[in-house]
Amino acid sequence: GVRNWKTLKTENFEIHYCDDEIFESVREVGQWAENAYAKIGKKLGVKLTRTAPIFVYRSQNDFQQSTVFVGGIPEGVAGVTEFFQDRIVVPLFGSEKFMQRLIEHEFTHQLYVQDYFPWKIPSYLLLKDSLIPDWFAEGLAEWAADAYDTDEIMLMRDAVLDDRMRHLYNLHGFGHLNPHEIQEGYQTGNFALRFIEEK
Repeated sequence: GVRNWKTLKTENFEIHYCDDEIFESVREVGQWAENAYAKIGKKLGVKLTRTAPIFVYRSQNDFQQSTVFVGGIPEGVAGVTEFFQDRIVVPLFGSEKFMQRLIEHEFTHQLYVQDYFPWKIPSYLLLKDSLIPDWFAEGLAEWAADAYDTDEIMLMRDAVLDDRMRHLYNLHGFGHLNPHEIQEGYQTGNFALRFIEEK
């Protein structure tokens, strides 16, 4: 059905939500977004040129039924940045640490798309897909969100030990990967950028 969106404005964001019972969580999302901007804007050397929109759903189930995207959102997707209108769309779920990192990841997409692609044309999504490889787009978002803890290290260690580590040139897109391999694609990009930064 039709949703009656409400808006909470922070200094740099407009947080859109429908359900009054999640208002306190929406305020937290706003604070996490402001913290993400302070951290990632500085890290990337990029400033927002306009107020950034974030749509918050009260559950993973509501999120998957979102009409923000034609055809809905695939199962297993935790959050999305809709590139053409630079909108972040997230559900409320998981721990506070998970949510903060999710906001940082999606906000990185929002910030670099604004910086790299200040223009918008009908073929924009096709151009984006050909210009920015998935390993870089997702790796940059993981790198900016400081995704480097035990889970990521173990995931990459297992990939190396099992001889299934993919070369970056095989990760321009993730369409050929099985769903359980996509996180490895994210982290391969993340670790590649960490290596470049260290060198």
